[in-house]
Amino acid sequence: MTTAEQDLTLNKPAGIQGARQKRTTFSYVPDGNGKGEILQAIQPAATGGALTWTYEYTAGGQVLAATDPRNVRTEHHSTTRTTTPRRPPSTRRA
Repeated sequence: MTTAEQDLTLNKPAGIQGARQKRTTFSYVPDGNGKGEILQAIQPAATGGALTWTYEYTAGGQVLAATDPRNVRTEHHSTTRTTTPRRPPSTRRA
């Protein structure tokens, strides 16, 4: 049976425990960039200890980078499309 705990302040999961009694916990960004988004997810490792994922956010709340349990940091770059405004058609008088 899987159970979950709720963070009542943020109305998000604080932890999940699976049938094998292994509990994954979540912490959230308290303020600033990414407020309310996942800061860390910590899962028990099969061999003991814990596996930790950590996240960083931009000022707009998008994931900037993630660090996995091997301490490998992956940066996420926005694919924002920029367009150049078109000039209005010329109006020549005959």
